[in-house]
Formats: sequence, C-alpha cells, structure tokens
Amino acid sequence: MQIYTDGEIKKKIINSSDFMPWWNVFREELVQTGKLVYSTTIDGETAYDTDVEYIAKNVNHISELRFQTITMKDAINETLDQIRNYVERIFDHKENLVSIFYGKVSEKDWKLFGEFTEGLQWLHVSLNFLNSLLKEVGLSREMVIRIDEKIERLGQHINNINDALIQEDFIWGGDIITYEFFPLFESINELAGDIYV
Repeated sequence: MQIYTDGEIKKKIINSSDFMPWWNVFREELVQTGKLVYSTTIDGETAYDTDVEYIAKNVNHISELRFQTITMKDAINETLDQIRNYVERIFDHKENLVSIFYGKVSEKDWKLFGEFTEGLQWLHVSLNFLNSLLKEVGLSREMVIRIDEKIERLGQHINNINDALIQEDFIWGGDIITYEFFPLFESINELAGDIYV
C-alpha cells in the first residue's frame, strides 16, 4: 500500500502490523504542526472520516491511501461556514417545518422533517467538533462554555421533539420547533459570527 499525504508520497507499507505504528507517528506529527486529517481516499474512494481499523485490517488489499490534511484554523473556519449555511437554509424552510405539526401531514412533509432531524444530528456533531478544535487552539474559555451551552440546549430540544412525536402531540412538536429550535438557531448563528481564529 502506497501512502500519500497532501499529494506527496510518504510511505509504502507491506503488512498490517506496520500501519498502526506509522499511523500513531503520523497523527502526532499532525498535532505538532496544528493539522488534522481532512479526508481519506482509499483506492479512489474519498471519505471525510478515517476508519483506521478498516485500513489496518485491509492493508494487503489497498493499493493506494491518500490523506488530505487541513490546518485547525481552516477546519474551524470551514465548520463555522457550514454551520452558518445550514442555519440559513433551515430558516428558508421554517414555515414548512412548522406547518407539518399544525395540519394534515403529507409524505412530502415527513420527508422534510426527516431531513430536518438529520440536519439536527449533523449540527450536534459539528458543534462538538468545533468545540474540540477551539479547545485545541486555545480559544477563550468563555467561548467554549457558550458552545457547550448550545450543544446542551440542542440535545434537550432533540429529546423534546422526540417525546412530542412519541406522544403524538403535534402541537407541542410545532411549538418546540417554533419557540425552541429557531431561537436556538439564531443564537448559534450569532455565536458563529463571534468566533475569530
């Protein structure tokens, strides 16, 4: 298996027992230079999460492994941009999302709500990722606490909307979206505008 990092050949690994020691050194070098793995491409297939165990188990079956790295600052800024874009897009669908709970629900409505819940999970993961990066670069403790509060509120609102659906209390579900989620989205957007790295 030939390994490339940012387009440069780094190493050729023959067996799986050689991969994990190399990986551990590689990760440490990234940390020391303020970088992280942005994407991993295995024989032409790109993923944005690195399944190290899969790679280690399949060293003999992988011919080419490419890692694209990113600085922590760039990762923070990209994550902030994605969060802001998500919040802007979700506001474009506010009326449709709220109306799902106050009227007859169509298949199209449930599809939109399914996309909304997937987006909530993505937002939760993204805020946690952002917070870990901000801690790594040493951003102010106050900012980290503010993000922790948003993460906690988002988790509470997700639990509440689940409870409303389980109880089939659609009015409560609509109220949660209107009076809990959208004000939270606004505050997340404001928070994202306050972060500078």
